[in-house]
Amino acid sequence: AGEVDVMVGELGHCIMLTCGGETGGSGQVEWMKNNVPLLRQTTRSESVLGTTRFSFVNSSALLIQDLRAEDEGVYTCHQIHRTKRNEPIRREVNLVSAGGPDAMSLEIYPSAALANGTLYVLRGTNVTFNCSSWSHPPAYMAWIFTEPGIEPDVFVEKNGTFVFFSMRNIVPNYQGNYTCTAMNPSSGHEQASTIQLLVYYPPTSLPRCSAEAFNASAEVRLTCAWPGGYPEPTLSWRHDEMQLKGLEPPLNVLGVGNHLTVALNSSGAYEGKRFKCVGSHIGIGDRRERSCTIILRAPVPQSRPMETCFLGGKVTLTCQSVDANPPATITWLKTIAGTKILPSSKYIISQEGQASSLTITNCSMASDQGYYICKTQNPLAVKEIEIWLTVKGELKI
Repeated sequence: AGEVDVMVGELGHCIMLTCGGETGGSGQVEWMKNNVPLLRQTTRSESVLGTTRFSFVNSSALLIQDLRAEDEGVYTCHQIHRTKRNEPIRREVNLVSAGGPDAMSLEIYPSAALANGTLYVLRGTNVTFNCSSWSHPPAYMAWIFTEPGIEPDVFVEKNGTFVFFSMRNIVPNYQGNYTCTAMNPSSGHEQASTIQLLVYYPPTSLPRCSAEAFNASAEVRLTCAWPGGYPEPTLSWRHDEMQLKGLEPPLNVLGVGNHLTVALNSSGAYEGKRFKCVGSHIGIGDRRERSCTIILRAPVPQSRPMETCFLGGKVTLTCQSVDANPPATITWLKTIAGTKILPSSKYIISQEGQASSLTITNCSMASDQGYYICKTQNPLAVKEIEIWLTVKGELKI
């Protein structure tokens, strides 16, 4: 038996099998499929023993139209040329049909789609990846994960028309592009489709509300911070369950981000008002929100009304700002005229949190006895408290 050639034909297309001898001329040509006569031609006539999709080309070549899967098999050509003393020519061809891969379909579930078609899942979800593709014969299929900067990771590969895998408790590290590939083992034709998958997760903590004075304590700045989620959350400030009238977030924030800041003018009108920052994130659903609240309050200074110092000695006056939000600045004034006291070797000023102390050294009746004022100030109000200092004669031991 001679060598058998292998030819691959595309389903639905035409393919021509040559006999291997000279074309044209006199003689007899016969094609057989799997040892069953298929087509015969002599110098006088041509007889078709099978379907009409088979015909001769150039007297000896076999043309098959609209190739089908059932056309696969071993085709044998016998050719006898009278000009060559009837020396027969024989050729065997193993015909393999191939189609696809085609009609690839990808599915990742459970997942949701953004407006641009990108899919996302929530961190910790059990995710299944499905891919199907038509191919004859069945294709070599695979799921491949790719992410910028790392080597592609093949999750599963097999022969067939369907390939899938599951991932439990998906983590953000597996956010990236997932590609399904299929290759026809007969034709070598390939098909691939890629889908991007995002892994979303909300911040793990609650939003944090804070207030600070700015513009020389003339205005209040409210800041809401809610970092740690992906994508960034949507934040909004509210007052008495309604949006703050006339207050819009800065245009470069637009309410979306880890921080949202608003400025309040006429701050004195907000004494005792409650403000609420509401955060929403796609990872916790539209109906569930996270929030924090803050109440703006003017400072309330507290101190002992009277203190005593002995000549040549020292005394410490203390003052504390209570309830102020945003925190108050504390300054010390001397006498009712309100002369500001600056730190020096004579006057030592220290502050920790919302408590301040003024230490007066080398007490003198002429220069130190009298009223001292503790001044507390935030954008909501300025509040003062008076302290009377008495300087007595030299302490005798």
